[in-house]
Amino acid sequence: MKLKCERAALYEAVQLAGALASTKMAKPILQNVKMVAENKRLDVMATDLEVGIRFRLENVEIGRTGSAAVSASRLLGILRESPDDQMDIEVNERKCVVRGRDSTFDMLGDDPADFPEVPELMKTCPVELSRADFVDMVDKTVFAVASESTRYALNGVCFVFSPNHIEMVATDGRRLAHIRKKAKGVGADMGSIIVPAKALQHVRRVLIEEDESVGIKVDQNKILFQSSRALVSSVLVEGHFPPYKEVIPKDCDKKVTLKREAFLGAIRRAALLTTEEARSVRLDFSKDALVLTSEAPEAATASDTRVTSRLASTQAGVSGTTAAGAGRLRSCFLTITQRTQASTSWSFWFTAIERTQTMPASPS
Repeated sequence: MKLKCERAALYEAVQLAGALASTKMAKPILQNVKMVAENKRLDVMATDLEVGIRFRLENVEIGRTGSAAVSASRLLGILRESPDDQMDIEVNERKCVVRGRDSTFDMLGDDPADFPEVPELMKTCPVELSRADFVDMVDKTVFAVASESTRYALNGVCFVFSPNHIEMVATDGRRLAHIRKKAKGVGADMGSIIVPAKALQHVRRVLIEEDESVGIKVDQNKILFQSSRALVSSVLVEGHFPPYKEVIPKDCDKKVTLKREAFLGAIRRAALLTTEEARSVRLDFSKDALVLTSEAPEAATASDTRVTSRLASTQAGVSGTTAAGAGRLRSCFLTITQRTQASTSWSFWFTAIERTQTMPASPS
């Protein structure tokens, strides 16, 4: 293999794909990126056997077609430190030589034939979701994925396919995030799958503003995501996702609208005196104010009343703090949820003190 390409473009490809090629991998071959040069293009690949990435560079000057598997961390370091705009790469058997204007790096790679297979880019994608909607859905669900490994089905985001729509749902057993968007090519018989959160985060990274849509294909126990320049493949999470529709309240009759930034500031101040054992913040809603209170054993008490709220007109005539509503929620859940939203105001829907609070995924 022999080629010349732009250093910055190759650096980005190795950086994005090589994020999967950790030096902690038990198999040495998985610490590499695989490069395949042919037809004026260079494919850069990496995998951890769960998620795979194929990143394509177009209009590369190919002197000799071929492939190579080299250390991702070493190649990334060379490309990062080199001041050159163009880099020459030549591979003979397992020896890889990277040349700049005034520097030469010799590396010994592995046999590219031993590298696990990464799917080819798709010519057509059965399902298409706009890039903006995909990014919005991932940002508003992936934070709720469980971090513990004891409940494996909760370690991913559930994709629910319905005619011309895709739903994403995530939960860790204590909070739940749900969002629904329109998509092209979704059939009624596609059902639901669970996608690892890690895969969605990698897809999120390879997307650029020029991407109009994200292509999606479910293939047996795998899912493929494709943008204009990369493909991310992932195995699906096995198991059954909880019946999330039973958790989302349908009879909420109380609504409170809050200014987002003021509410976030009040949460942070009220949470200053919480501890690891008691990290919850109490929210007391009255007709024209919201009081946030946190208490910790053997600690002081923090109370912040500088956030005002508005009850919906359906609540006219309700008086008293407990009549309007009160509840206790983890401060970290509130701040993370609010940070994923871009609107200036947000709404709480609830029924009673002990019932689930709902924050809709669209501004009021």
